[in-house]
Amino acid sequence: MFLYRFWRALLHLIYPELCMGCGIVLFDQENLICSECLYHLPYTDFHLDPNNPVMQQVKGRADVEFGTSMLFLFPKTIVQNLIYNLKYKNHPKVGDRLGEMYGKILREEGVFAGVDVLVPIPLHPSRRAKRGYNQCEYICKGLSRGMDIPVDFKLLARRIHHKSQTRLSRMERAQNVVNIFECRHVDAISDQHILIVDDVFTTGATLCAAVECVKEAFPHCRVSILTIAKA
Repeated sequence: MFLYRFWRALLHLIYPELCMGCGIVLFDQENLICSECLYHLPYTDFHLDPNNPVMQQVKGRADVEFGTSMLFLFPKTIVQNLIYNLKYKNHPKVGDRLGEMYGKILREEGVFAGVDVLVPIPLHPSRRAKRGYNQCEYICKGLSRGMDIPVDFKLLARRIHHKSQTRLSRMERAQNVVNIFECRHVDAISDQHILIVDDVFTTGATLCAAVECVKEAFPHCRVSILTIAKA
């Protein structure tokens, strides 16, 4: 144990671990996000409001039981830095950490108590290969520990590779995700409650397309949605 602590301290001096939210050097007991950033995270508390903005935006577009987002996302903020590091800077464990945090909150509040399985929004194989991982899978891993709900990593697949949604208008986003998903092992699920997980909710186009795909494959299932951030 002494040698472990010694080498860890030495490595920390040579290669200090930085906060994914603000970039400062982390203390030994901190994990990915410093205490200051954790304290200032802008929680939405959408999980306490049945008529929250996520639900308002998907109303009439997808048959969703309930939807929520953990944090507000604004430009040049801690949350934007966290999402950027998660998606583009090879720090998937940020998703794992945030997912577990939110999962514990949701479990304590009894939200999604009837959910049977978590399903991450998939990346197209070519994009996953380029990035090296799917950030939504890491979010689901954290949520799974926090909520004690299993993850199905293969139920939903992306069959069409389209350009990124980042710079598209609302209408272009909706057109960009038409028929891009497919469901697999369709005999494995009948009337379960499925929670689809994405990283950021912007217009909801991707999630609505995923919900539609799942409902077509499993008409008797209930579907809910969750994201870490709400733009």
